[in-house]
Amino acid sequence: MHQFIAPGEPIQFKHMATTENTAHERGRHEVHEDGAGEATPFNLCRLDYLGVVSLTGRDAATFLHNQVSNDIEDLGENESILAAYCNPKGRVIALFRVLRTGETDYALLMAADLVEPVVKRLRMFILRSKVAIEPMAATVVYALPGDPAVEALAEQVPETGSAVALEAGWLLATGTVDRRFLFVSKDGTPPNGMA
Repeated sequence: MHQFIAPGEPIQFKHMATTENTAHERGRHEVHEDGAGEATPFNLCRLDYLGVVSLTGRDAATFLHNQVSNDIEDLGENESILAAYCNPKGRVIALFRVLRTGETDYALLMAADLVEPVVKRLRMFILRSKVAIEPMAATVVYALPGDPAVEALAEQVPETGSAVALEAGWLLATGTVDRRFLFVSKDGTPPNGMA
């Protein structure tokens, strides 16, 4: 059944996880702007349709730069860009966001059903490159939608495409017209009290 939204009416985001719905996952979480005092609540959506691939190693930047459509070698630490992975005829195999998580480490955020085929295909071209390519099965991506999240997080992640490394993962700003935020959780736990 489709639900129609009247013009000007706010959109209600629902928890979309395919796994069990715990109170912690479907509840409201808080962001502390200055580490103390009043907290700003925001909705949290678990994006189970996204998967993450890890590329690590001395040659990771050069290897990835030679495989995808965007300039990876000039990507700074905690920055991200969109890129396409194409076949030799130029047909797109996968679109993903490349996040540089360390000096020689990268994370690729893509559709979950493309993780295994992309990992398999990328591994075919490693040859003598010093790079390891692994799916990050425990990693979960969360969306932080809405104006309260944008207001609370805009100072922490000032530019689109930039990210902030946190102990539990990365907070990433996306969107070209409207600011959007993603939290990439290393161990799958939702963000709680990011400050």
